[in-house]
Amino acid sequence: MFLPPGKGPFPCVIDMFGVVGSCVEFRAALLASRGFAAIALPYFLHDDLPVDLRELELEYFMVSTFSFVLFRNRYDKIIVTEEGVDVTETLHCNVEDYVPIWTKDVNVLIISGLDDRCLKPDFLYNLWKRYPSNRKHLCTIYRYPGAGHLIEPPYSPLARSTLGYCPESAIKYLKGFTTDNRTILVLWGGETEAHAHAQEDSWKRILNHFRTTLQTSQKKGDNILDSKL
Repeated sequence: MFLPPGKGPFPCVIDMFGVVGSCVEFRAALLASRGFAAIALPYFLHDDLPVDLRELELEYFMVSTFSFVLFRNRYDKIIVTEEGVDVTETLHCNVEDYVPIWTKDVNVLIISGLDDRCLKPDFLYNLWKRYPSNRKHLCTIYRYPGAGHLIEPPYSPLARSTLGYCPESAIKYLKGFTTDNRTILVLWGGETEAHAHAQEDSWKRILNHFRTTLQTSQKKGDNILDSKL
């Protein structure tokens, strides 16, 4: 947990990453610098947590967060390229697979890169479309042409491909491409200039989303207002 300087109480954010595993803390620390109490929540490949996603007990998330869609994996659809493994065709979901979060009074912000080579952008767009017209105000989506999957805080370098976790059930389709510690070069997508714009613009929108939905009040001297990033 990262806490801002000064007196509380502070609005709280639970920060989670995808299938990278371990406990990634930089974004939680950055959020704390903007006045939010932030918890970096790991869920596998960390301490006594599972080493394989298939061993993950969903009850672990009941006190923290939830997923908005249940994906169906088709690892036989993996595409191996010179840049890395393209998995956009491996994840499939039907209309009934979406968790009906549109029935809940929660504010949702969706950030989507249209050059995402890990998750089909339509998955997120279709979630937004599932909201009925009288509840559309609860969900906002920003779609960025040329942006990849890893949309980080601004001024982070573009990581178009990185080493990532390889599920055990996918190994047989990737013989010769995985390492001894079950990592593989994953293609995330993104074009340098467009991705940089997406990171800068989306970070402002994320902070504004948290301010307007979590922050109860602001006063002069508040570190949320004073911070430059």
